Amino acid sequence: MSNSFDYYQIFYYVARYKSFNRAAKVLLNSQPNLTRSINNLEANLGCKLFERSHTGVTLTEAGEIFYEYVSEAHKQVSTGLEALERYKNESTQSISIGLSSGITDYTVRNRILPPIRDFSHANPNIHLRFRNASTPELIQLINDNELDIAVITTTESSDPVLREKILYTFIEIPIAGNAFRDRLYGRKVSIKELVDYPIITLARDTETYAFHDQLFAKYGVMLKPYIESHTMRQTLAFVESDMGIAAIAGEYAQPAIEDGSVFRIDMIEVMPQREISLLRNNRIRTQSVIDLETEIEKYNAKKKGHTKTRAYP
Repeated sequence: MSNSFDYYQIFYYVARYKSFNRAAKVLLNSQPNLTRSINNLEANLGCKLFERSHTGVTLTEAGEIFYEYVSEAHKQVSTGLEALERYKNESTQSISIGLSSGITDYTVRNRILPPIRDFSHANPNIHLRFRNASTPELIQLINDNELDIAVITTTESSDPVLREKILYTFIEIPIAGNAFRDRLYGRKVSIKELVDYPIITLARDTETYAFHDQLFAKYGVMLKPYIESHTMRQTLAFVESDMGIAAIAGEYAQPAIEDGSVFRIDMIEVMPQREISLLRNNRIRTQSVIDLETEIEKYNAKKKGHTKTRAYP
């Protein structure tokens, strides 16, 4: 026998709050109406869903099984209603964009902001909200529907879902300030040797830190950073101030190499390739978000982001 959607909604809230009284307040309904609805639902389903007591209600074994599916359905309906509301309010919409702390200023200025600027000029009624966080934090925000898109760092070993839209690839190069020139310049250096020097990385909760940690582990050494910075800009500043050594995207480090404030460490090992990827929220997407994604993808395709990475001297 078919049941009213209201029955399932009432069941969800009674099970969630373990109380007819609290569920009634949330639903702006009366407790007798909720009790009657649950009785009808149990009769229609042919099984008991709740155990009643003077302190409240608890789910029966059948109720626990049913709640697992109803709660998931409730989540999907809520997400659908949010998406519908955003669609209805398209004219006054805001788009939330996450930027990983592992992405350099160079990348933001040259690969991310130009297409966003063009989109913004074409859609002046759409408000843009930016949020900086680590890649793991941005992934969680996407999953929590708090971001529409995020630009993150990935590697070949990342979850394939995160790598569906790779904007471009790059290779990091180890660099050091001039205080280390007499010890590290003009010769081949191994990763095992780097542990004898003060290492600068991004914070431990970042994808970049995890990447470096795995790289060191691959060669049998443990990553023990001397400094954990918040951004790549800070990391480069620390290196230029002779506070340690770090691995930074070649295109970002190159100006500092050319002006002589840092130098490249010539490694024995080949540094693995990394990626900048566009992560999408596939549950809540408006046409405006899709258009912005397309702008970013097209712009980076024009810059030939998937061609071979530049070799830095």
